[in-house]
Amino acid sequence: MQGSVAVSATESVSISGYDTENPNLASGISSSTNGTANGGSVSVTTPTLTLAGDALILARSTADGNAGNISMHLGRLTLTGGAQIQTGSFGTGHGGHLTVIATDKVSISGRSGSGYSSGLFSDSSGSGAGGDITLQARRIQLGDGGLVSAESTGAGDAGSIDIEAKDTFLSRDSSVTTEAKEADGGNIELNAPYMVHLIDSEITASVGGGPETVGGNITIDPEYVVLNGSDIIANAFEGQGGNIRISAGTFMADPESVVSASSELGIDGTVDIRSPIINISGFIGPLPKDFSGAAKLLREPCAARIRGEEYGSFVISGRDGLPVEPHGLLPSPIYFEKETEEDGESVL
Repeated sequence: MQGSVAVSATESVSISGYDTENPNLASGISSSTNGTANGGSVSVTTPTLTLAGDALILARSTADGNAGNISMHLGRLTLTGGAQIQTGSFGTGHGGHLTVIATDKVSISGRSGSGYSSGLFSDSSGSGAGGDITLQARRIQLGDGGLVSAESTGAGDAGSIDIEAKDTFLSRDSSVTTEAKEADGGNIELNAPYMVHLIDSEITASVGGGPETVGGNITIDPEYVVLNGSDIIANAFEGQGGNIRISAGTFMADPESVVSASSELGIDGTVDIRSPIINISGFIGPLPKDFSGAAKLLREPCAARIRGEEYGSFVISGRDGLPVEPHGLLPSPIYFEKETEEDGESVL
C-alpha cells in the first residue's frame, strides 16, 4: 500500500491556481498507484476548505491496485472555478470512495476557463468499478454548472451517489448524475428533510451498454420537491432502465420539467411519486362579471339617515396619505404646516 496523505488545520485550508514552475500542473493534493499495490488514502480535516481555479484533490489507480479513499471532515466546503475532488480507476483496480461530511454548507459552482465543471467526481475507464460518492451537509447548493458525477466508460460498474442535506438541497443550472457506457449504472439517493429544489437542473442515472446492463435507481425523499425547468431521468439504451421513487409531502413541477424512467430498446423503469395530490378545482369559484356600483353601496346608508336609524361607518385616515381629489396629487407636509399656522391651530 502506498503512503497516505492527511491534512489537518484548526482554521482553514485554501488551494488554488497552478504550480509556479510548471504552469500546466494545478495546485492540489493527490495519491495514486500505478502497480499492484493499493493507493494511499487522502484525508482533510478543517473548519473551512476552499478550492478554486482548477485546484484538485485526487486519489486514483492506473493499474491493478485499488485507488485510495478520500475523506473530508469539514465545517464548510466551497468549490469554484473548475476545482474538483476526484477518485478514479483507470485499470483493473477499484476506484476509492469519496466522502465529504460537513457540519455547515457545501457550495459547488462555476467552471474553469477551459470549461471543466467544479464538482465531486468518481471515474472509471477500465475494468475496475468506480468508487461511491457520499456527501453530507446541513445545506447543499450547486450552481452555474456545478456537478456531482459517478461515471464509467469501461467495463467496470459506475459508482453510486448518496447525498444527505440536513435542511435543503438547491441546484441551479447544475447536475447530479451517474452514467455507465458499457456496464451497470450507479444509484442516486437524495435525502433532505425540508426541500429539494431544482432550477434548470437535472438528476440522471443512465446506462448505454447491452441488454444485460441495468440502469441506476433514483430515490428522493424530502418534505418538498420543487422542479423548475428541470429533469429527473433514469434511462437505458438496450438494458433495463432504472426506477425513480419520489416520496414527498408536496411535489410541484412546472410544464417544462420531466420525470421519466425508460429504455430505448429494453425494459422501461418505473416512476413512483408518493405525494398527496390536492384537487383545488372544487374550492375555486368564478368571480362575478358585474361589479357593484357606488350608488348601490350608498343607497342603504342614505335611507337609514332619512329614517333616523343608526348606521355604521368604516373610516381610514392617515397623515398626508390621501389626495384631496381622487385623481389629485398628494399634498406636501409643508402645505399643511402653512395652513395650520394661518388658522392658528396645530395638527399632529
